[in-house]
Amino acid sequence: YPFAVTPEMSAFAKEATRGCRSGKERLTCLQHALFDRDGFEFVYAAHATLSADRAFAEQRGNCFAFTALFVALARAVGEDARFVAVPAAPGVGRDAGESLVIVTEHVVAAAFEPDRVHVFDFQQGSDTWARLHPLEDRVASALFHSNRGGRWVRQGAAEAGRAELELAVRLAAEWPPGWVNLGV
Repeated sequence: YPFAVTPEMSAFAKEATRGCRSGKERLTCLQHALFDRDGFEFVYAAHATLSADRAFAEQRGNCFAFTALFVALARAVGEDARFVAVPAAPGVGRDAGESLVIVTEHVVAAAFEPDRVHVFDFQQGSDTWARLHPLEDRVASALFHSNRGGRWVRQGAAEAGRAELELAVRLAAEWPPGWVNLGV
């Protein structure tokens, strides 16, 4: 389960949002706390598709890991943050020297208001975008397993990769990138 929250994470989120009002301000305080150079400093790691609890413990990860961490921490303090896919065509990546092609999507965390969406990503603030594609937790979980499966396949562990990719398509049969990656 990529969104699990440990007691330490819950305490961190409560401390980070103490004194912040509800809504966007609380989420912005939480985002700033994740990049506090004197405390917690989240570092981008392109191939680190981690669950929220591992991303918190290791203080690193890719866009999925950051989003899982942010969503989990926001929910721990009662804020409704969700996974959203950035409005762009999925990326198709090929590692140097490999013939392997894997489909990827960029995801961010978002909070929805009646007239706007606030996006929380690696930037030290939030952006407001008009058009995003919300992902149900089930599809976000499929993305987690698809990323992990792709990584296993790239490392030459085809059976481990296939198990992750099969789980991805069982979780979200309607999500095309999962099927493409399983086919690879």
